[in-house]
Amino acid sequence: MPTGSYRPLIPQHFIDELVARADLAQLVGERVPLRRRGRDFWGCCPFHDEKTPSFKVDANEHYFKCFGCGASGNAIGFLIEMDRLSFPEAVEALAAHLGMEVPHEGGEQDREAVQHLHDLRSVMARSAEWFRQQLQAENCEAVEYLRRRGVNREIAERFGLGFVPEAWDGLHRALGGSRKQDDLLVEAGMLVRKDDGRVYDRFRGRVMFPIRDRQGRTIAFGGRVMGDGEPKYLNSPESPLFHKSEEIYGLYEAKEADRRMERLLVVEGYMDVIALAQHGIPWSVATLGTALTEQHLRKLFRIVPEVIFSFDGDNAGRAAARKALEAAAPRMEEGLQARFLILPQGEDPDSLVRREGPAAFARRVQEALPFSEFIFEDARHGIDTGSLEGQAQVLSRVEKLARKVPNPMLSRLILQRVQEESGQRSPPQRPRALRQPQTPSAPPWPAASHAVRRPQPASSRHARTSMDLIAVRCLLHRPSLVTAWEGSPPPPDGTDARQLLIHLLEWLEEDSSRPHSWLIGRAAGVSPQLEALLKAQLDEGLLLPMEHLETEFLGILRKISAANSEQQKKSRRRALQEASRSRPLTREEMLELQELIRQLAGLNPETN
Repeated sequence: MPTGSYRPLIPQHFIDELVARADLAQLVGERVPLRRRGRDFWGCCPFHDEKTPSFKVDANEHYFKCFGCGASGNAIGFLIEMDRLSFPEAVEALAAHLGMEVPHEGGEQDREAVQHLHDLRSVMARSAEWFRQQLQAENCEAVEYLRRRGVNREIAERFGLGFVPEAWDGLHRALGGSRKQDDLLVEAGMLVRKDDGRVYDRFRGRVMFPIRDRQGRTIAFGGRVMGDGEPKYLNSPESPLFHKSEEIYGLYEAKEADRRMERLLVVEGYMDVIALAQHGIPWSVATLGTALTEQHLRKLFRIVPEVIFSFDGDNAGRAAARKALEAAAPRMEEGLQARFLILPQGEDPDSLVRREGPAAFARRVQEALPFSEFIFEDARHGIDTGSLEGQAQVLSRVEKLARKVPNPMLSRLILQRVQEESGQRSPPQRPRALRQPQTPSAPPWPAASHAVRRPQPASSRHARTSMDLIAVRCLLHRPSLVTAWEGSPPPPDGTDARQLLIHLLEWLEEDSSRPHSWLIGRAAGVSPQLEALLKAQLDEGLLLPMEHLETEFLGILRKISAANSEQQKKSRRRALQEASRSRPLTREEMLELQELIRQLAGLNPETN
């Protein structure tokens, strides 16, 4: 059954009903202190720092609006912004909050796939509960082990820790028995099936660490031995619910501890995360026994603008730090920051925070090297910098990574430092192919197998192409980009290009694996003009490497969002100014008008 990447369609009528049923004031009030003014509720915006409340919740219209930062939306939009969820995740979270079951469109096969995922999640939830019950049993050896490691009851409960006795069939006897249940437990990675068909528990004699998704559902486990057995840590295998290269331990718990956190500390082990949380540093997470991947970083940077990596000072830690540095380079967009902390050899966060205390460890974190510094420090490690050959090797390493940085200013500054350290008089340039007489210069980017094709890259037609259509082409070349944008869809502006972009975001959010023929059919169902426009974009390309598509796409949507926010502010300012000519403004309206004038004062007067 194809459940691994299955994304069922959620009927629109259910989404509308969900928004209508949600008590938005109550939902927001659980996270933000609100005070009633007339029929509306007001509070300080949870999405930016402010002292004067400018965040309004209109419970009757099921709508929130911040007059400071421009954030707005309904209950689903609030969960997307507050909990950094994708649209389907926010729908499921709101449905769970209201005690409603999410229906899905499709045929019998679709319904079976949805039910199968539900059954797998149920098996994992029951396994987690059984492990917790074993930890609470009398004379449990795991309790003494955790006590020796300094783990208190509160932290054990917060992270859902459990225990599995040293038996081959403990979990199987508790949850299995029927063929269907055994099959589910095997698929979820909790049981192992032998060649003769018999099954046995995968985890035995271990402290159990549940691995949760962003909604707090258990999707896998990590088990640690309490003695000298091997392997020390054993993780669940890949399953329809669990993909090791994408999941991060402790992320759900960190978000629950501080929903407005601005940074995350990435450490190497489960016990590091738990020890730091117990000592007042709840914003730490860990990868699951794998090197840091691009998927990990994409997920982390969607949640916070700053990520700090902590590694042991041994050779293995240094190797992991270098891989993290290489993975971080293509993610260093404007507004994002990565820093690196190399611990003393033989130490890890667990041992350091217990020996030095949280304040001393926090100082170490504050002194972590930024990306622009660590790129040089790492390049020099293990190199004889006293020789010209060693210096050349260092600068070559740095330059290679700097070329991958998408933030042009940061890349330029790093390359400028390379230039200064190498004694050059001009910044290093990209290698150029030798030109033959009367031969056109080579294109600046790789051939079509590595880049998105653009038949006329320098044409005036490209200059006139709207941002909306460029975003559409990015989506058509890489539909999975739809998951990278977590903001609201851009508002209509009366153009076919904007309408196509809005529809494409909606259709691909439902299922990014849809073929182009399906998208054309949906566009034809809206209007012939939209169908023709979509077909035209399929024949176009972009003069842009594939690895830069996400940066381009997100940048365009941010510009569209910012332009809309400015337009809304201008419209509201004009409305208040018009109102002031016919009646005195209230105090709240006067303060709002003054704030709008202040915010718009920096714009070009011609655009005001």
